[in-house]
Amino acid sequence: RLPSGLRTGMRAVATTLRAAAPFVEFLDAVAYGPGGRNQALLGGIPPHRLAPLLSKSLRAWLENVDPYEDVRAVLADCPATDPSDRIIYRYCKHYLAGQNLVNSDRASMATGLELRAPFLDHTFVEFLGRIPGSLKLAGLRSLKRLLKESLADRLPPPLRMRKKQGFGVPFDRWFRGPLAGFLREVLAPAHLDRDGIFDGSAVARLVDEHVAGRKNHDSALWALLVFQLWKTAHLGDTAPTLAAHR
Repeated sequence: RLPSGLRTGMRAVATTLRAAAPFVEFLDAVAYGPGGRNQALLGGIPPHRLAPLLSKSLRAWLENVDPYEDVRAVLADCPATDPSDRIIYRYCKHYLAGQNLVNSDRASMATGLELRAPFLDHTFVEFLGRIPGSLKLAGLRSLKRLLKESLADRLPPPLRMRKKQGFGVPFDRWFRGPLAGFLREVLAPAHLDRDGIFDGSAVARLVDEHVAGRKNHDSALWALLVFQLWKTAHLGDTAPTLAAHR
């Protein structure tokens, strides 16, 4: 709901401070509206950062494409009006069903593990869906309040109140160290320009900035690297030309 003029001014000030990069990304994401802003912050490369990395022909081809059309379509079917309920609904449809649960199932089965998600029992999910959104999220300082309070008589405070601990992979350091050569090989400008999907020079600048330690582009580089490896494995070393799919 920030006025565009205020966002522009805040962004101009924030870009002068290196430590303010996450805040700049937040301001950029706000412009995508309720349906897209959360996805722009959640993962992948947001459209305003992806566009300069694409070839000119692909940018022109995608000019009228809504990158968050699938997100808006899912939210159109959501009966809730509360913002937190709508985010949870979309997470169940996309983030859980399309990513986390799929990846967890593949990784666990590949190592012979039986993975279960008891919090996703359908009767439990349906029960939680009837709880007002205002009770689920009462400010950013009380995340998972219902879960923590419901387990107050079962878990000691040090466990119950411990901060979230994820399973982040240190691509930031790896892309500057042991994987730097591999990164440059896969994302070589000659390969990218030949395929016609990405702008080889633009991607090379991204790689150079990261490897030199001037900026942290680990998320974008990881996405580009995985895409190129997938393309090579499934489409061959040379991708079909863009003209063939017009």
